[in-house]
Amino acid sequence: VDEFSMLQRNSIRALERCLADVKPRKLCFVVYCGDQRQIPAVIRNGTKDDILRASIRCDKRWEEYNMLRLSRNMRASEDPEYAAMCERIGTGTAETVRLPGCPLPLTPLPLISAVADRKELIKFVFPRLDDPHSCFNSAILAATNRQIDEWNEEMLRMIPGEMGTFLSADSCEEPDGAGGVRQSDVSHEILNGLGDKGVPPHRLQLKKDTVVMLLRNINFSLRLANSKKLIVSDFCPSGRLIICEEPKADGSSGERIPIHRITFKF
Repeated sequence: VDEFSMLQRNSIRALERCLADVKPRKLCFVVYCGDQRQIPAVIRNGTKDDILRASIRCDKRWEEYNMLRLSRNMRASEDPEYAAMCERIGTGTAETVRLPGCPLPLTPLPLISAVADRKELIKFVFPRLDDPHSCFNSAILAATNRQIDEWNEEMLRMIPGEMGTFLSADSCEEPDGAGGVRQSDVSHEILNGLGDKGVPPHRLQLKKDTVVMLLRNINFSLRLANSKKLIVSDFCPSGRLIICEEPKADGSSGERIPIHRITFKF
């Protein structure tokens, strides 16, 4: 379980009870990964005390966990100065300043650059937006999915080439009372309007030579898992098939991977 520090302790307890019910007589190990210095569990309209009580650190069984600490940051090995800055912020030893009218101390970020508008940020992060191999290891982080969609739409308009539109083919089923299922009366307009977390958009637009990221596990044998980055090399006019490739370490083109349209049933 990754990023367990962001989970409420009730969710962790529910997972462990579920595993105990599924395998009551078998020894089952659960590995939790995360950093306690990151964002804690989100409690809607909760106070600081509510957030702390929801943390797994406040659980009476916290001391029973076996802690294994990682000592080497593999991601930050190429930029030790930036890694040291993040470490100081995480441990609370970074220098802070106070500004008039701000009740909380602020931490200066000397290694972080500032931009004036979106186009300047896009040019800074993706100096060669028409070259997917140069964009493969870069990304713009946003706070909400709506902001991510806005960024993607703006960058797609800046990339040359013909736009391909892919529509979903979802359906909704419900029990028929006889042990089977039947098509629900929910209209396609309602299904197409679903855009919550975990549900792909009804209308997806792509261009060739753009970088995409998988949001679901598709095929572990082909390493097509969640958060996997690929480059769109081609797609069918019908919108049912997208051909992607994973670039090699030297930046050259890799194996072409077909990804079919997935039908969701709600």
